[in-house]
Amino acid sequence: MNRTTYNRMDHNRKNPYVMINRALTQDNRLSAISIGLMAIILSNSDEFILNASHLKHVSKLTKTQFNSAWNDLKEYQYIIQKKVDGKGTWHYIINENSTPVIST
Repeated sequence: MNRTTYNRMDHNRKNPYVMINRALTQDNRLSAISIGLMAIILSNSDEFILNASHLKHVSKLTKTQFNSAWNDLKEYQYIIQKKVDGKGTWHYIINENSTPVIST
């Protein structure tokens, strides 16, 4: 019979939890890489300014892996990406589920 032991860390002000909606982790349309990328995004504060190239760097994904995960998250509207101007500036809307509440 299989057995699993979980060694959990203490969680406090210096080492807080990251809360992620279970629906994201169980969305069978997404790969584990897509879910992991979204977990990295959601682990930041709401004041964090998303930068896709920085995110690719910290995720340590290959360009192909990152682009595939990024496109999946956009396809299912976990990420909505809107161009702000012609200079490559983006406004990202991050949704914790694939049924977003659109806000500007």
